[in-house]
Formats: sequence, C-alpha cells, structure tokens
Amino acid sequence: HLFLLFKAILHLVSLWYSGEPNSIKTWEDDLGKGWENWLGDYYSKYLSRIRERVTAICISDRKRNGHLPFYTPHGEAHFQSVEDMIHHLIPDNNWQSFTERERFYLLASAWLHDLGMMESIVEELYGNIKFMPNEIRKRHHITSEIYIVKFSEKLGLDEVDSRPLSKICRFHRKQERIEDCEDELIVGGDKVRLKLLSAYLRIADAFDIGISRVPSEDYAICLTYDIPIDLKLHWIKSKLVNGIWPNQIERKITVSFAVPDFSGDPELPDEGRIKKKLDRIINLVLEDLQSELKSVKHIIAKYGPCTYLDVDKNETAFKLTGQNMSDLREVVINYDIMMDPSASKLLEMMMVSIADILGYSLYKSGRPEKITSAGPDAKIVKKLSDFLEFLEGGIIKTRSCHLGVHKLVKRFREMINNRSKINELVEEVGRLYREHHLIRSKIRENARRFLESEFPGLKDNGELNILLYGYSELVAKAICGFRDAFLSPSGQYTPEDLYNSRKEEEVSRKINLFICEGQPKTQTAGGENLVYHDGALYASYFKRRKFTNIIMIPDAIAGHLIENLPIHFLIVGANGVSKRSFKHSAGHSTIVSLVREYCNRVPEGKPKPQVVLVVSGEKYMPEKVDAVKSPYCETVSSAVSEALANPSIVDRCRFLDNLGSEVRESVWMVKDRELLERLYQAGIMFYNPREDNIPISRIDFLISESRYSKISEGDMGVSIAEHFRPHKEDVIMEEA
Repeated sequence: HLFLLFKAILHLVSLWYSGEPNSIKTWEDDLGKGWENWLGDYYSKYLSRIRERVTAICISDRKRNGHLPFYTPHGEAHFQSVEDMIHHLIPDNNWQSFTERERFYLLASAWLHDLGMMESIVEELYGNIKFMPNEIRKRHHITSEIYIVKFSEKLGLDEVDSRPLSKICRFHRKQERIEDCEDELIVGGDKVRLKLLSAYLRIADAFDIGISRVPSEDYAICLTYDIPIDLKLHWIKSKLVNGIWPNQIERKITVSFAVPDFSGDPELPDEGRIKKKLDRIINLVLEDLQSELKSVKHIIAKYGPCTYLDVDKNETAFKLTGQNMSDLREVVINYDIMMDPSASKLLEMMMVSIADILGYSLYKSGRPEKITSAGPDAKIVKKLSDFLEFLEGGIIKTRSCHLGVHKLVKRFREMINNRSKINELVEEVGRLYREHHLIRSKIRENARRFLESEFPGLKDNGELNILLYGYSELVAKAICGFRDAFLSPSGQYTPEDLYNSRKEEEVSRKINLFICEGQPKTQTAGGENLVYHDGALYASYFKRRKFTNIIMIPDAIAGHLIENLPIHFLIVGANGVSKRSFKHSAGHSTIVSLVREYCNRVPEGKPKPQVVLVVSGEKYMPEKVDAVKSPYCETVSSAVSEALANPSIVDRCRFLDNLGSEVRESVWMVKDRELLERLYQAGIMFYNPREDNIPISRIDFLISESRYSKISEGDMGVSIAEHFRPHKEDVIMEEA
C-alpha cells in the first residue's frame, strides 16, 4: 500500500507539471477502485491507447454530428461506465479466473462495442449510403464488428486482436443469439472464451443505466418518437434508476429505484392511479433487464466465475423538484400514449417537442413562454431541421397513414427553407397548438348537433349501442357530444354545467360502448405481462369520462354483435384522410367491411348501422392521392415467396415483410418462450401489417371540427373537399 501511495504521488506530481488534469482523474479513479491489478504493464498501455483513440473519435464525431438523435448518448462516458460495470460484475479476486488476454478483451470491448452508433463511423465505413438514425441503431453491432476489423490500426489494435474483439462486440446485443457465438478461440498461445466474454459485455452494457445517460432536452423529445419499446425503456429507466448493485453471494443484481414522492402535489390528485402506472413502468424496466440477463445467464453459470440468476429491486421515495419532477410527471401521465400514441396525441407531442427545441413551453390559451436559452439561432434551426429529418425518415416513412404528421413536418420544413426567424417559428407552433386543443371542443359540439339533427328518435329508444375499434381521442370527444345531446337538448347547458352531475350519470347508462380489443396493436412482454393493449386503454379512457356501460369484445366477435344487436353506429377515427380514402391501423378495414356487408342484407325499412368517421382537418391532405388497392394482386405469389426467403428476426421470432405494407414487428401473443422457440425452429412466421387504406365510399357520415356531413354517393372527392373548406362564418369566428 505504501508503495502504491508513493507511486501515485510521483504520478500526480509529474502530471501537475505536464498539465494533464484528465489523466489525473483517471488515475485517482482507478487507484480508488483497486482495479489496477487486472492488467500488467503491456496490456495497460495497450488499453490506454485504445481509450485515447476511441475518445478522440467520440469528440470529433460529437463536434461534427452531435450524438445520434434521439437515442441515449453512446460516447466515451458510456464506454467508461461499461468498463466500470464490468469491474462491479466481477468483484474481488474473481478476475483471476480469466487469462490476462481475456481481461484485456473484456475491458477493450467496453470501448469498442458501440462504435457503430456514431454517424462518422457509419459514413467512413459505408460511404455515400445514407442511414436514418433508427437504421444506424438497428445494425450498429454489425457496423462495430466490421469497423473494428477494417480500421484496427486507427483504433490502436493489433491485427491479431481485432477479429476476436469484433466478435465479442457483435454479440453484445440481445438480438444476436449468444449460442451462435464461438465458445473458444485460440489467439497466439492463449485460449479465449469468446462466448463468456460476450455474455459479460452484454450484461455490463444493459446495466449501464443512470441519470447521466439522459440529457433533459433529448429526454423530453424522446416521448414523440416512433421507436420500439426497448429503446424508450432506455430513457425511462435512466430517469428512475438510482443505482445498480451486483450481489455475487445472493447471485442477483439489485436495481435501486428513486421513486418520486407525489404526496401533496396539487397537480396530481389521483395518487393511487399514478402509483399503479409508475409500478407498471418499474416492472417493465425490471423485465427488460431480466430479459437481458436471461439471454446469457446460462453461459456465465456454465463458464463464469460470478453467476447472476435474477434481477431484484428496492425503492426509495424522494421529493423531487424542477426538471426531474417535470420529466417523471411527463412519463407517468403520458405512459400509455407513449407506448402506442394515437394520431392526435402524437401530433400534440410533436408540437411540444418542436417548442422544446425552440426553448419554449406551449399553452392551450395564450402565447408560448420562454423557458430556456436554446442557444444561437443557427444551432436551434439546425437542431429543428435534424428533428424534422428524423420524423421524415421515421414515422412518416414507416407510418404513411399519419398525414397530420406529414402536414406538420411539411409546414415547418417550408418555414426553415424560407429562412423564417425563430420568433416566427415559435408563433406558428403556438398557434397550431392552441388550434389543436380547440378542435376537440368543436368536434364534441358538432357530434351533438349530428345526433340531434340526423337521428332525433334515437334519444327516445332507451339505449344507444355503439361499436368502437381503434383508440381515438377524437372519437371519445364525439361520443361525449352524443351524451350531451341526451343531456342538453339544443345546447341549453354547457358540458361544464353537467360535469359529474347525477343527470350525466343517468344518461351515461343509456349508452352502451362495445370496444374491440384491437389485437393487431397488442404488445406483450415476458410471462403474462402486457406492454400495450388497445381495447383496455380505450375502455379506461371512457371510464375516466364517467361512462358506465363499457363492454370489451374480441375483434372476431364484431360480426356476431352486428347481426344480433341493433348496433346504431360504428365510429372510427383516422390517422389521415384524403379525397378518396382514409387511413388507420390495420383491422379497421375488416370492421368497416363487416358493417357494410350487413347493411347490404338488412331488409328495407329496418334501421341500418351507420359508419361514422371522426377526423380533424389537421389530418386532411387534399393533394394526397392514394390509390385504393384492388382486391387481388397478380404478383402476390411471388411477393410471398420473396418475403418468406427474407424474414426479419425480432425477439427470436420471424416476421414476414415486404408485402407492400409496413409491419408491426412486435409479438402480440403471450411470450411463452418455449412456444415461441418451437415456432422459430419450425420456421413459422408472423405477419402483422400496420395500416389499412379504406375507401371513403364505405363511410356514411363525417364529423370534424368544421361540421358534420353526409357522404354523398356521387363525387366523394368534391364532398370531402367541401366539408373541409372553411365557410364564411367559420373564418369570422376564427378571426374573432
């Protein structure tokens, strides 16, 4: 100890005169952690060289590109944290069970595994091929593998070490089966256990979670993005996790959660509901980490010195203030929407994100308020432009039905191209946000007028049966408008007058809501846990709005219901509408077609169920012309053959792709691992398209913030265009 202390003092003195403060910090950290014995002099210098080269690449990439939008940062801080986590996972003298070359490979891989997340690395490796951020992330482990071999000299690597290191880095991702990694490799005169090293790197990378990985501004924006649940969990867990502690004796890794104490917060009166939702988030984070451990624990149990079999948790409640409380409140309140946002909520979140980039907060009434200095105008515009580019390559590319998003991006792209000033961008997003919230009340009022004017007799029938498919906040507003028609004939009272009244409760019992579960959108986690369930979310939304008769049904039961009950309305929303068709999530076409087929068989004089489309003008794009596909495709046979030959592998499941529609690559069944593995081994595939494109001719009525209209059987294009054309009185009201 005296010798080490003397050596440290000499080193500190030499660094004092050489002016290398960063090196001082590294030496102090290493000395305090007692990790200096892992490597001898040769490998210590070798590792230092790699650290220096990789750090230089990170700094250069950050200056040129910033970190990859909009993912948790993958730079030298992350690499150092992964190296530190490796030491925590292999504590005391357990490192002695590895050869020195294996120890070096393990620590070096911490600095090399995520090189593929840097845009400059991608450009250097692939040249002019342009990858969007989600594509970069999807293949970053393969990019790292190739780059390590091809540019080993630039990274300070000897050629003999580059190949085994590249393999370890490739298998750090859970998407790669650890079983496919070679067990051992002879390098020089040493035996290297590649599979074991890959397993430890995977755990160390998965458990590098903490507040330092989540810049606040990017975290606020991440709620918007069309990215998989596992990526969103990276952000969420970094806001909630206080620390990680591997316990070798008990063979478990404990995750400490800093749970916010919401008691006494006047803005969150429903503490019980918030706590339940927060528990769901924590359980998802735990499950995500357990999944990472589960993918490799059989390897470290067989070969490794430190076996970890489970992930445990403890929780400590803290009073949080400022940005942390704001962030956590945003996660808790918007959690369900964040998992699978409705088109309207997605639009709102994007407006909030744009305002956040500009450094402003938005309000439903009143002008935006400046909350932070976002930096020089050129930097702000560049960041906003990058955000729009991400949306164009992400949501707009994978979800072409989101026409409202398309319009929003197009509007701000035009403003940037026209060199609009920051204050003009702020004013525009503020105006759109206020208009967005005004739309809801207008749709509610127009729905009331629709029921009163077109179906006055329904209020005397005793009950109203409504079939619903696909979560839609605007549809919910319209149904509240139907209830208003029962409550307040001719608008004598406002919704505020009747809110929570006994009359509202009585009338709510007259409205029966049959809600399809929306199976194609279901997302499952391990065991029996659900990540997202459309029907349950929809039902809960109506329950909070004081509706009482809410019945959930399997999607396939809709036909039975239509034939055996007097269904008065099928009401659906839309992600986008054009003159000829409207788009929404897959399954809408089936439900709408069922109703139309039944209508064709109803005897003359008997009431027919009416199909009502509720959509805002935000999602109307007159110039968008989508040809509705014919019922038969001559090339479908060859298309299926091609797709069968090139499936996507996600979570150890094969997904059929390339059939002309974007697909949801998420498992909707219960994730019974044995069953899914049998399906995989048998070559059985999943297919779940994202969206349907439905002809307007299948709709009877359209309700928007403008008015309600009956869809004419003649020129539907003219009918739709007329519906969304502002009338003189509307323009006067808007100006007022």
